[in-house]
Amino acid sequence: MRPEVEGRARAEAFRREHHLGVQPIADMFALYELVPRLDVASLSVANPDEHGMTAHDPERGITKVVVACTANPMRQRSTLAHELAHVLFRDYEVASQGAWADREDYEKRADAFARHLLVPVKGLREFFGRSEQLSLADLSKAVQWFQASPRIVLIQMEQAAYLDAATKAMWWDHTTPWLAANHGWSPQYRALQVESQTPRAPQRLLMRATRGYQQGMLSLTALARIRGTTPAALEAELAEAGISPNESRIEWAAPIDRQAVEDDFADLDALEGIDLPLPFYDDADGDGDGDGDG
Repeated sequence: MRPEVEGRARAEAFRREHHLGVQPIADMFALYELVPRLDVASLSVANPDEHGMTAHDPERGITKVVVACTANPMRQRSTLAHELAHVLFRDYEVASQGAWADREDYEKRADAFARHLLVPVKGLREFFGRSEQLSLADLSKAVQWFQASPRIVLIQMEQAAYLDAATKAMWWDHTTPWLAANHGWSPQYRALQVESQTPRAPQRLLMRATRGYQQGMLSLTALARIRGTTPAALEAELAEAGISPNESRIEWAAPIDRQAVEDDFADLDALEGIDLPLPFYDDADGDGDGDGDG
């Protein structure tokens, strides 16, 4: 197996299938909505070295990806891209069967997929054009534009023939906060940090829960818990959107006519008490060194 070739080919195919072109992906969580029967969430975790996991429920045919909330937004984006690779390649099936001779192969393939999904080589060429002499300012612009870690961008810049191995090595240790501070986009980076540190429940679960609230089957307090906010703040938000519980007329029926109603919030329960470390991730920035430095 050729991890780099297969990862790149699948990333490019995914972009074509979903008409993404070669532009940056604005919201990696929203991207997951393009894949049927796939849910994604972000949770606060105690260990900063824990990044993401993928779990598949064969009975329900649903796959769940959970990533850690983090102050490193570029790392969270690469984690989401990396885990998406495991889903698309169905690595959870192969791993459970113990069929891989070398676990590194599918991790490297997922790294390659993440890099080419986040920073397509063709996208870099459109971004830089025919520039021959690039500087750290250009690296900063690409990191800001594609919202990917400097190391991911550097690897892609080398593949696009914009720099050589020596220049890549010289710039290798520059981090996103350093680039943002030195090139004037720290306010944007802080905004990205706020977003990446905010827990997010699966979008499909939120949609079903909101409908349950409208139908009077779910309380405002329960919905606020799922949304990760306070009842008062949520009530104001829903009121502004014109969402409120429907008033329904009670129709009495004989006990034999009544049907049991089940509130299936197994998706939410599955997100609680998850014990990390996470089985499908060992290189958060996708650069192959396993340090997750972004």
